[in-house]
Amino acid sequence: MKAIDPFVCARLGRVFEEELPLDVMGRLVPMLLDTQGGVIVHLCFDVDAEGQPYFSGNIKATLILACQRCMKAMEHNVDIDVKLGLVKTEQQMTQLSESYEPVLIENNEILLSRLIEDELVLALPAYAKHDTDQCANQAFHVEFESKEPEKINPFDVLIKLKKSE
Repeated sequence: MKAIDPFVCARLGRVFEEELPLDVMGRLVPMLLDTQGGVIVHLCFDVDAEGQPYFSGNIKATLILACQRCMKAMEHNVDIDVKLGLVKTEQQMTQLSESYEPVLIENNEILLSRLIEDELVLALPAYAKHDTDQCANQAFHVEFESKEPEKINPFDVLIKLKKSE
């Protein structure tokens, strides 16, 4: 995707429906085990009743990550709903309705693919792992017997001395 003027898109009510390849997202690629597939993007630009330009939509992808337990491939499905308010200054950010997440637009242009990549990076789990029943590494399923430790009585020595007398 190339840079667009989001304010013009909002005025015109533009809609973007596209599939972006994962392998062109330079910051996301190192976090993935496989870059096959793409990101399905549906974004609608508009201006609300108060005159606030915004865009909303959905971002969907299936990301292949390495399970941190077994290091095998695992699918992480991402389905993100976005509603972003377009602002030009930090002051406008503070005045933005709470129903929008602010996006600061510099020079009246935005690279949508970069914003989509940001959303995908934020959607990654801190620690990718299979569900316990799906993980190839079963070592973490070992259950240990809970053996109560022997209680040592410090006076046992005195009892032994008394018996020996």
